[in-house]
Amino acid sequence: MANEVEVTPEILAMAKKLQAKQDAKLAKTREGLSKYPHAKADTLTYNPEAKKYSVEIECTKCGKTRRVFTSDLFQIDTCVDCAGEAKKEKQAVKKELIKAAMAKIAADKAAE
Repeated sequence: MANEVEVTPEILAMAKKLQAKQDAKLAKTREGLSKYPHAKADTLTYNPEAKKYSVEIECTKCGKTRRVFTSDLFQIDTCVDCAGEAKKEKQAVKKELIKAAMAKIAADKAAE
């Protein structure tokens, strides 16, 4: 037989206070989501392992959904696939710029 715990009125009052604080924090977090139109406020949940709130976002490029922590909303607005494609494009542009710079350096050395 498991030990039964008696919930006293004091413990119940403490639990109610804690629940009220959690509800207020959830409401405040949900309110803060208004700054991020790609976030779906109705999907807000608490992740107890990470001790953070997470929310689903809708990719601004293709419309797929992705779950992210609310602390990352300011920097994430695309799905994983679109973010990977953007990274590849950025790397390609950087390689071309470096290639052009190296060609300019080589041309300047040849002119000396």
